[in-house]
Amino acid sequence: MVDSENSYGEKVSRLVGWGHWFAFFNIIAAMLIGTRYIASSPWPDTLLGQFYLFASWIGHFGFLVFALYLLVLFPLTFIVPSRKLFRLIAVCFATFGLTVLLIDTQAYQTINLHLSPVVWDLLFSDENSTISSDLQHLFIVLPPIFLAELALAEWVWRKQRKLSHKHVGRPLAALFFVCFIASHLIFIWQMRFSITLSPCKKPISLSPTQ
Repeated sequence: MVDSENSYGEKVSRLVGWGHWFAFFNIIAAMLIGTRYIASSPWPDTLLGQFYLFASWIGHFGFLVFALYLLVLFPLTFIVPSRKLFRLIAVCFATFGLTVLLIDTQAYQTINLHLSPVVWDLLFSDENSTISSDLQHLFIVLPPIFLAELALAEWVWRKQRKLSHKHVGRPLAALFFVCFIASHLIFIWQMRFSITLSPCKKPISLSPTQ
């Protein structure tokens, strides 16, 4: 009975550690895809606006990916009995998420809108349109993303102990947390004093809003 409990505890502990590193590398992948948002937007003129853009890029993608991991994959760590099955589920989930993100970046570049049921219907309603054709071509990258995620999952599993010994997990988590909080504080301050962070927004007064 004790051996069974120890075996279960060790399995869960290793899967949790693997999941954290798997989520981290998918945060990096999401950030790389997310550079398409930055490329589609005017570069801020002010240093504050540039810092806000940088902090928002790091913080929001870090929060989004890790929150999805906590909500979806982390609970499955205690339910799915097979390590290989759990990793396959994680790979499929990550592949789906990155593919949707890639489609969203394309939609943002094309019509300056993020995905929603209405936008999805608008983009794919006319199969003969250029926009719909360009978006459908993005599904071609789904198999390469899946294979890349499989390779990443296996690599992280093999290198998990070495990665854990580097003791960089907490500093990285702190960086994502600080950037996420800083971006929101700057946005709140911008809303309070009506400061323009980006040239894509209409310049308005620097006096406090009434």
